[in-house]
Amino acid sequence: MIFAKVVERMRSHADVAREVLDAAARAMRMYSRTIAYPTRRFIVAEPSTEFVEFLERGTLFDFRDRVRGVCELLEIHPAIVLFDIEQRLRESGWSIDEEKERLKEDWDGQVHRNRVVWILPRFHVRVSELLQDFVHRAVESDRYSAETVASLTNVLRLGDPKWIREVAYAKPRDVKMIEVTDPVAWVEEANAHPELRTERLKTEGWTTLYEADRFAQSDGWHPQFVSDLRVRSLLVPPQIAGAPDRWPEVDQWIADFECRTAEENLTLEEASRRLRATTSLTASDAAEPAPLVVRHFGGQMFVAMRCALSLHPRWLSDLEIRLPEILKDGCVIARVEQWQQGYEDDAYTRELLSVGIRLVAQNRWLSDTLRTSGMALAMSRTERREYDKDFWDDKSDLVAERHSQQVFVP
Repeated sequence: MIFAKVVERMRSHADVAREVLDAAARAMRMYSRTIAYPTRRFIVAEPSTEFVEFLERGTLFDFRDRVRGVCELLEIHPAIVLFDIEQRLRESGWSIDEEKERLKEDWDGQVHRNRVVWILPRFHVRVSELLQDFVHRAVESDRYSAETVASLTNVLRLGDPKWIREVAYAKPRDVKMIEVTDPVAWVEEANAHPELRTERLKTEGWTTLYEADRFAQSDGWHPQFVSDLRVRSLLVPPQIAGAPDRWPEVDQWIADFECRTAEENLTLEEASRRLRATTSLTASDAAEPAPLVVRHFGGQMFVAMRCALSLHPRWLSDLEIRLPEILKDGCVIARVEQWQQGYEDDAYTRELLSVGIRLVAQNRWLSDTLRTSGMALAMSRTERREYDKDFWDDKSDLVAERHSQQVFVP
């Protein structure tokens, strides 16, 4: 406000640039009675302890994440939101005792009668709608920027229409299920720790730059053999390509999408738009390791890809971004694949036997990128294998983990 008042005084004595006047006008608008008042009409009070405790029990984890994201973007304390929700419930005649009975009905009618594992309680739906109503009332005055409102929409978003409508869940043919006949030998294979290998990247075919898989082999009721696979990639300068101890930690190889809050849910279209908007803002430095992959995880209840996944914006300046595909001259040079296949027969667990997501890139494009950037491609592959003879025993009978690293040059 001080800035705006200084500009206003200067304006009467000298010419002020239009950009400065516009900035001052935007600043003053935030303090106008019309704009500022609606954000103060929410009562600043604490929800009852009884309500908060019941909220923990009656809603899924996703609701807490959405409240956190809303509060970060609106810059208000979560207590204000929860108090408003509780008040609106009380005004409608709602009571915790009656809701406990409805929760019991939801559980008995779905889990026991229909043997469904994951249910959406009616209470969760109701408070989610009240949270949306709170957001509508908070932004209706237009006090918040368009970017903030767009981020709030992402926080409250339930699913990605394109993913639900177009993208298949079939497992790629080259991804094989595990077939274990000798438990000891299978687990012992993962105890090997191969040395760093350096190879020339093939010009034909595809390379997996990111992968997160889980494979299980069942005894018909419960998983006995479980394999968790992680693949990560990073571009490194040639002078440190043969020195893994000088590389960043593997968990730092993947960059994050630029988001206003970690609770945003990005659709394929929104992720593509953000990538297109940032391709010209990044530059490469051949003297430092550079991320090749960017990622963002959506909420647990967000019906979409398990994470937004793409090549890093700095490598996309001449590419067409239409996730889950990235194209060059009309041809796909990278794509995201996600799948799930098979369930346990036990309806109370319904555990997936195969689930995964990966980003693959065309070798010819990768070779050109390595030559242009003057970098080498570092790959990390980690696989954890477990054997559980007794599903109900918390401790696995056999466990081993294998970590291997590889470097590709053009």
